[in-house]
Amino acid sequence: MGLLPRNEFKQRFGITVAFLATHSGLTRWQEFHSNMAEELGAGETFSEHNNKAVDEVWYKRAVDQHFIREESFVYSVPFDAGETGAQTMVTASHAIFHTEGGKSAPAAVVGFQFQHTALLKLFRNITGNGCLMDDKDCYVLDNNGFIIISPSRHETGMFFGEVNGAIMHRLVEENVFKKVTVYDYQAVCFVPDGENNCSSKFFSPIIHVLRLFKWLLTTVLWYIVQYTYVAAEFFEPLIDENMTDYFINLNKNNEWVKYVTLQRTKLKSCDMQRDLYTLYNEKDNVVYNMTAHGCERPFVVLPIPASNLILLVIDQICPRDATHILTVNPIDINYQLDANQTLQCYKRDHEFTRIRPTSCISKHVNESFIELCGSASSILVNIFVIILNLLLYAFL
Repeated sequence: MGLLPRNEFKQRFGITVAFLATHSGLTRWQEFHSNMAEELGAGETFSEHNNKAVDEVWYKRAVDQHFIREESFVYSVPFDAGETGAQTMVTASHAIFHTEGGKSAPAAVVGFQFQHTALLKLFRNITGNGCLMDDKDCYVLDNNGFIIISPSRHETGMFFGEVNGAIMHRLVEENVFKKVTVYDYQAVCFVPDGENNCSSKFFSPIIHVLRLFKWLLTTVLWYIVQYTYVAAEFFEPLIDENMTDYFINLNKNNEWVKYVTLQRTKLKSCDMQRDLYTLYNEKDNVVYNMTAHGCERPFVVLPIPASNLILLVIDQICPRDATHILTVNPIDINYQLDANQTLQCYKRDHEFTRIRPTSCISKHVNESFIELCGSASSILVNIFVIILNLLLYAFL
C-alpha cells in the first residue's frame, strides 16, 4: 500500500497541528487548515497554549510511557471533552530518547493533534457492527482510566469509574488497573461558615440600611418570579412548551433562592486523599486472553497496540450497579480520634514512621561552659513607662 498524499492524509485523519518539543521549549510546530491555505499567524494558537515545554502534560506522559512501551504513543483528551462536542481535539505524543554509554535520557517529544470525530470514525470503521449493537457498549480508555471513546459523547474525558464503577472495580480486582492512593497533608478545604459563637457583634446605623436594602432586593426578586409564573401561564399557547415548564418548575422548586443567596464559606487547613489508577506494566497480561462469561464477567478487555489505550467491551444485558461509583476527586480525611487524643499525636502514631537517632543529640557536652549570655530572659520594671501611664490617666 502506497503512502497517502499529504492533503488527503490530513483530511482523512483530521490532523490540525504537528509539533516538536525539547528541553529548550516548543521548537517546531505547524498548523494545518481545512481550506488548504496558509493563514496569517498559523501556529500561534497552539504555541500560545503549549509553551511550558517539559512541564506540559503531554510531554511528561510521553516520557513516562517510554519506560513502559518504547514504541507507543500517548493519546489524551481534555477532561471537559464531553462539553465541547465536535470541537474536541486528541493529543498524541511520543518521546525520543538519546542513548550514549549505556545511559539514556529524553531528547525530545514529537506529536500531533487531530479531531476527535476523525478518531471516532476510524474506530467505528475498524470495529464494524460489533460496537453498534444495542446489547454491547464499547469504550476506549487510557492508561489512567479516562474515557477516550464512549457510546455517549458527553462521557468523553470523564473517569470511567464515575460512569460504571462496578466494572472499574472488577478491572482493579483482575489487575488490569492498579489503584494508587496519594495524600496531601497541606490541603485547603472550604467549609460552611455557619458556626455561631458568643462574641459580641458591633452594630452601627449602617447595618440597618443594609438590612433594608436586603429586604427590598429580596422582595423585588420574589415579585419578579411571581410575575414570570403568571406570564408563563398567559403566554403558554404562544411560546415553547419547554420554556413554560422551566419557569413553572423554577417557581415551584424555589430554585431562584440559590442564585440570590450567598453560600458563605471559609478556608481551613485539612488533609486529603485521592485514589488514582494506572495500567499494570505487564505487556502479556493474562486477563487480556480471558473471555466474557455471562453476567459473572460481562466484559472483555484488550490492549490497543502501540498506544496507552485499552478496548473495553461490556455486555449491557446484565444489570448495572449504579450505586457503585469510583472517583478520582480528592476527599477530606476524617480521622477517628480518641477522646483524649490530638490530631498531631494521631499522625505521629499512625501516619508517619520516624526513626529515633542512635544517640542523644538534644544537649551539647560544652553547653554548661557557655558564658556569653544575653539578658533577653530578664524581667525588669520600666519606671518611665509606669509614670507616663499615670500622667496620661490623670490628665485625660
